[in-house]
Amino acid sequence: MESKRKITSFFWALFFLGILLQLATSESLPFSAALLYTLSVLATFRLYFHYASRPATQRFIGRLPTLGLLLLLLILCGTLTLVLAAQGYIWAKALLPTAVAQELFHDSLPNIFGLFIISGFVCCLHYLFEKYKESFTREKELEMLKRQALEMEMHLLRNQLSPHFTFNVLNNLHFLIHKDKNEALQLLATYSKLLRYYAYESRKKTIALRQEVAFLQAYFELQLKQREADLQVVFDATPADDTFCISPFLLATFVENAFKHVLPNTAGKYYVRHSQSLTPDGQLTFELRNTCREASPLGEYNGLGLKHVQESLALAYPGCHRLDLRQEDGLFCVQLEVKLSPC
Repeated sequence: MESKRKITSFFWALFFLGILLQLATSESLPFSAALLYTLSVLATFRLYFHYASRPATQRFIGRLPTLGLLLLLLILCGTLTLVLAAQGYIWAKALLPTAVAQELFHDSLPNIFGLFIISGFVCCLHYLFEKYKESFTREKELEMLKRQALEMEMHLLRNQLSPHFTFNVLNNLHFLIHKDKNEALQLLATYSKLLRYYAYESRKKTIALRQEVAFLQAYFELQLKQREADLQVVFDATPADDTFCISPFLLATFVENAFKHVLPNTAGKYYVRHSQSLTPDGQLTFELRNTCREASPLGEYNGLGLKHVQESLALAYPGCHRLDLRQEDGLFCVQLEVKLSPC
């Protein structure tokens, strides 16, 4: 808003000086007359801008066809020209000697044509400015609606655990209760951490990176306990504190997707490997690899969750992130580099 006010003030100051210099250089006009007429011209155009910028006026103009718009433009230019010419006549009669005023009136046709050109320029400039402002406002509204829709979708994703994942945990608990109660209690404690994270942290716009890493570690531990023994799970992350913040579930979505689609590849490998590092200035590097079948198309792994996290990255970290998703040699690889902000 402040920058817009400065630009508007600069435009009117430039417009005022341009007209004043043109009139002041005329030998037949004293500086006082040139100044007063310039002020009256400026007031006329400011008044025109005021009424032409009203929402009702813009709605009326927006409903006009092209021919009607051109006709309206000619009428406005003609009206402004007559008003400015009348002002010039009044100021000349009031401030100039009769001989000088009559000389100006005698050569009035070029002056009137010049006023018409200036009026046309100002009318066209105002119309273009209003169209730009309308387009900019619409673009901002669409961006806001898109952001709100994405936040709602991400909120829904964050607040619902995968039914299949929950069912597996409950099955494992039922089995372990009869086999090893201590291990069952450990599994339940880990699952409680995940539920607490889903229930409370998902409501926040950003959380400390330490909390996201702790969630990932608990998720890996839970998967390690309930998965087959031949699945290799590697979690490697540098210690994180509360210095930098991140959008909740930004990294967790990739991890959930990896465990959902992990399969032994043709080379006999079967693993999910995670690595993560953070520089002192907040540059986060996140890498995740899981084995998969070579014949599976890449689109199979780009589900709704990955689509939303890509849109979330574009909105939350515009111009300061790089995401690479690729499938090669029986591996699905995720590499994310993102610049985090301090908490």
